[in-house]
Amino acid sequence: MVGKILCFCILGIGLVALIGYFIDNADVSRSSAWPTVDGRLDSIEDRSVSLPLLGRYMPLTTPYAAYAYSVNDKDYHGQKISGPCVSWVRMFTFTQPPIVEHDAAKAMADAASSSSDPNQVQVNMKRAVEKEEQLILHPEYKPVKVRYDAAHPEQSVLDPSVLQSGRSQMVTAALLMSIGGLGLLATFIHTMMIAPVQNDPTLSLDAALAAQRGKGKR
Repeated sequence: MVGKILCFCILGIGLVALIGYFIDNADVSRSSAWPTVDGRLDSIEDRSVSLPLLGRYMPLTTPYAAYAYSVNDKDYHGQKISGPCVSWVRMFTFTQPPIVEHDAAKAMADAASSSSDPNQVQVNMKRAVEKEEQLILHPEYKPVKVRYDAAHPEQSVLDPSVLQSGRSQMVTAALLMSIGGLGLLATFIHTMMIAPVQNDPTLSLDAALAAQRGKGKR
């Protein structure tokens, strides 16, 4: 019984991933004729999905991105959350977007020569170090393409090449649906093999007792 429930869960998550794939494709198709503007990618990550049993052996994540863009000098913000993906599938099907190259050595040198006051130089150096630490934790990404509805600029679609969730969801869906489907098939076959055959005289109590007596006489 537990095996069936587990297989149904795996199959269900695969279906959710497949539905997410089609929803993402529908958004891209719907926005194909929308104007495009350069946007700022604020963050991109894979958010962990907590599952009591399945997550221990097959951890899942949901790709997430937050971005900002401007239309007619007005700023807008958007976010994109995709369907579930197996974490190691995501690892092999996702490449981090390009980041803005930053010369840390030059930044430190500029801070060191920014003033003739040693105290001010020390302050500037500290600020430069803090900025470098922030850039490591939160890198600055190169501009990304954002499609927006000209009639409703607050409605937007992030270029799918940024989050790259389509391939991850498709591979996840194929994998989980195959595992879940094969698991249910194996469970069904096992149940049929161990099920007693109806009206089989060899399975009756009298037949078993007679067989036992026959063995005793020998």
